[in-house]
Amino acid sequence: MSIEESESRWGIDIVNENDLNDLLPLLREYCEFYNQTENIPQPTDDALLSVCRALIANPNQEGIQLIVRDCKERKAIGFATIFWVWSTLKGGRLALMNDLYVNEKYRGQGLADQLIAACAKKAREHGDLCLTWQTSVDNKRAQTVYNRSGALKCDRWLDYYLDLIKLFWSLSITLIVCILYGCWMYFDRDTDSQGGRWSERLRRLSIWNYFTDYFPLKLIKSEDLDPNRNYIFGFHPHGSFSFGALGNFGTDATYFSNLFPNIRPHLMLLHLQFLFPFTREILLNLGACCVSKNSFEYFLNGNQGKGHALVVIIGGAREMYLTKNDTMILYLKKRKGFVELALKHGASLVPVISFGENELYQRSTCFNLPWGRFIFGHIPLRRPIITVVGRPIHVKQNINPTSQDIDQIHNEYIRAVEQLFEFNKNKYGLAHVNLEIV
Repeated sequence: MSIEESESRWGIDIVNENDLNDLLPLLREYCEFYNQTENIPQPTDDALLSVCRALIANPNQEGIQLIVRDCKERKAIGFATIFWVWSTLKGGRLALMNDLYVNEKYRGQGLADQLIAACAKKAREHGDLCLTWQTSVDNKRAQTVYNRSGALKCDRWLDYYLDLIKLFWSLSITLIVCILYGCWMYFDRDTDSQGGRWSERLRRLSIWNYFTDYFPLKLIKSEDLDPNRNYIFGFHPHGSFSFGALGNFGTDATYFSNLFPNIRPHLMLLHLQFLFPFTREILLNLGACCVSKNSFEYFLNGNQGKGHALVVIIGGAREMYLTKNDTMILYLKKRKGFVELALKHGASLVPVISFGENELYQRSTCFNLPWGRFIFGHIPLRRPIITVVGRPIHVKQNINPTSQDIDQIHNEYIRAVEQLFEFNKNKYGLAHVNLEIV
């Protein structure tokens, strides 16, 4: 039954199931308009009809739709949608006119005004306190209609919306990726103690040149190394972040492969470093491995051939905290595990000193914290790092070494470190720095 008519031509009715075939094309035109002007994605026909049927099924609680027809041509030419909502600030129900649309051919004949009046009438009959709606700031033609309707324009509020479907899928996809990657990490959990992966292409990427040129970083060798032996490189000092170890042995930016042909360096890191997603993949492909007994034995037991250099930052985190300006403190006297492994497998020990590693950060008097560049002091200072690979100490294999055997090689290694330091410190501008082994 018609609830509004003008000059017996326009009829405005509440939508029922029989009107949906006529209403759907108008809904589609309405959605296409906002897709073109506001780039709002268009819903499917089924989604649009599900909204209509929800309103038809429960008009007193959900809302209603009004359809405008040209009575002479018996054609649907416009529609409006009203949702019933509650307002805390009003203390009652409101009518939200969510949609108002008139076919372009019939605009300018007062149909929009009649639809607004019809919506207001139905809202009053429903007991709502007011009728509210919104429009695009660029839709000037619609604003002209709304301004003459007697409605008050509110400039005090901003509209926000959260796309829950996109949020749901974003969270779902993120969760799926996390689960799949977690399964991969579990499946791949032993790779860090079984040789890593080693990607020559990744180690030679030009991006590492930018890293090493920042300081700059330089690698020096004392003598050639025989590729038919395995080596344990003792890297000193730890410094704040061991940039010299990463740049020289974790990449080929300082031409390790040219200086020591047919030898593969493996930077030995804490297992914790391989628990960080995606970062672990980079480290593994750079040849880095876990600094564990199993990892050492994987390389040194002979099954993987010769020519491996296991680079160990012997002082570890304790040495990092001992670091201070003008003194190179090496936590070495109690570190003997690497010597025992060298004896058991006949691996040569090679002392390595990275001159300038401790000078990348100033040490504050408060808690001995490192301080570099910029606001938070986390960027290292641009100071040269010269990493010198010393002469190897060839160790005769002893499967069951005694504590005396270990102490003997350990003392020899300490003397080699001291000699390497004293021989090179003047060359690289660190004559004022003292060596202290604790």
